[in-house]
Formats: sequence, C-alpha cells, structure tokens
Amino acid sequence: MKKINLFKEVGRVASIALLATSSSIALAQNDSGQDRSDSGDWEFTLAPLFIWGMGISGESTIGDVSAPLDVEFADIWDNLEGIFTLHFEARKDKWTIFSEIQYADLGPEVTLDLGPAEAVAKIGFKNTMFELGGAYAFRETQNTRWEILGGLRYTDQDLDVDAALTFPDPDKVLNIDMKGGDNWTHAIVGTRFFGTMSDKWTFVARTDVGYGGSDNKAFNAMAMFDYRFNHWGSVFFGYRYLKYDYDNDKTTNTYAFDAYQSGPLAGLGIHW
Repeated sequence: MKKINLFKEVGRVASIALLATSSSIALAQNDSGQDRSDSGDWEFTLAPLFIWGMGISGESTIGDVSAPLDVEFADIWDNLEGIFTLHFEARKDKWTIFSEIQYADLGPEVTLDLGPAEAVAKIGFKNTMFELGGAYAFRETQNTRWEILGGLRYTDQDLDVDAALTFPDPDKVLNIDMKGGDNWTHAIVGTRFFGTMSDKWTFVARTDVGYGGSDNKAFNAMAMFDYRFNHWGSVFFGYRYLKYDYDNDKTTNTYAFDAYQSGPLAGLGIHW
C-alpha cells in the first residue's frame, strides 16, 4: 500500500466516486436513432452498462482542506467495489422520454503518511445519481434528427473515512472518523443530434448545461458512433467531456468540487 496525504486522498476518492456515476449522463443518449419510423409506435432503448475511461483535473474541498486532483482511469478501476448503471428511453414520433439511475461504491484502503504518525485508513464513498427528462425533435430530415432536451438530475454522495494513527510512542494511538457528503439537483437543458451514415452506422452528439445555483453548475458534451449489429442490439464508442463547478457554501461541512474530466467511452444498447 502506498503512502499518501490523508486529505488529498479523501478529495481524490470523492472525485473518483462522483465520476464513476456521472459517466453515463452522456451515454444515456446513445440510442441508435436509426429507426425513425412514422408509424406512431413506441421504440425503446436500454443501456445496462457502459464504460468511460476518463481522467480528472481540478480541485476538491472537504471541510477546510482543498486538494488538487490529477486522477487516471486506473485509479477509478482499482478502487471500485460496486457499480450499477441503468438507462432507459422510450420514443414515439418526435417525443422521447429518458430515465437513468446510477450507483457506485468505492473503498480504497491506503497507508497514510502524516508526518510523525502513520496509519492504515479505509476510505468509503457512495454516490447515487438519478436523471429524468424528455426530448423533442424540432427538425428532421431523411438522415438527421435534431432534438432539444430538458429535465432534472439528482446526485447524492456519502463519504466515510476510518483511520487509526500510530505515533513513534506505541502508547499513542489516535482514531480518526471523518464523515461528509452532500446532495444537489440540477435542472438540465441541451440538444442532441443523430446523423445516419448508413443502415448500420449512426453518429450521435449531445451538449447540455446543468444549473442549480451560482455555485452549482455543470457542462457536458459528447460525440460518438453507434453500430447497429442487428435489429435488437448496438455497440457505441466515442469521447466525452464533463465540467463540474459545485460548492455548498456552508461555513461548516464545506463540500466543493471544481474540475473537468474527459476520455473515451463505450457500451452496449438494446433496442425493441
């Protein structure tokens, strides 16, 4: 186990957990867009699991301590204890309804180097996100579909740090128990684009902004290709960028995250 700074590790794990479950926000819009039928029938898409190989750069704050962030995808994968993601869409003519729930549980165990003391600590972070919204196709051609979207995105985070510090004097042991976290809601608005390239390939793009106050904002953009390998399934791959700027503005239990993350993504879509 590597030696690191306690507060930097807390901030890093908080950021990792946030990203592990925010990664599917763009992927939620990855239905293939190839069957634009005018029959009036409902079309459904389910994306049960996807991967976003993102990196992170920025800063996080917990309490009175701010920590710089420079996290690679390998850190997220190594610390992941559990994850569940599910996205569903229902489309009829120009209208689409989408819903998504995500859960991630990270729990790295690390050796902490705190000057004269050393300890083994367990850092737990649980993050739940739920999104609900709708989209309307305001322009359609034979090979393109433009949509405007809107909805709500709710995020809840729970942080727990348990550590026992051992000093050079073996009789001196200090137990540390840090708890934190917060929840917030964004109203989101944005656009989606589907461009049919062939009977199997579709280009998909999305941009949106989230707003919950002057210190609670987000910007999201992604572009990808969707390959429809048969009538019920497709695979997608592309690239995504997400910027968060959140601060709960509390004098105690301060919690803030100001960073961006980007990287390739891929997953599976099921259609019926």
